[in-house]
Amino acid sequence: MIFAIDFDSTLFEEWYPDVGPMLPHAKEVVNWLYNQGHTIIIWTCREGEVLDAAIEALDLNGVKYHYVNVNDPERIKRYGWDSRKLGCDVMIDDRCLFFKNNGVDWYEIEKMIKQYLANGTSDNLSCGRVGVGQDPHSQSPRG
Repeated sequence: MIFAIDFDSTLFEEWYPDVGPMLPHAKEVVNWLYNQGHTIIIWTCREGEVLDAAIEALDLNGVKYHYVNVNDPERIKRYGWDSRKLGCDVMIDDRCLFFKNNGVDWYEIEKMIKQYLANGTSDNLSCGRVGVGQDPHSQSPRG
């Protein structure tokens, strides 16, 4: 699966243009997903020097990821284009409706992801976006 994860207020506290401290348990969950073979894309509005600072913070804190602000090349190849919109199976972002009321809690995120991976369901995993297991290019969810 491809997990897109926002940077400010999701992995790190919002101190833009600086980088705040990492949120509790974020590194452990992201690295666990990475080690399980999932693709991790860091998704942020940052550009230029402030993006460089974010990448440096990820590296200094030992956060494992595959890409920053780009689609997975395999997904580009699969669909034949590189959409401006990020293609992912799960997006973790503080702007998600679920987090707007509850705040980003990586312990809760870990529970939701593990529930989905074990059972194929989670009430809150899609966060109001394309549901997990649903092909964004089809009209109906997969089997």
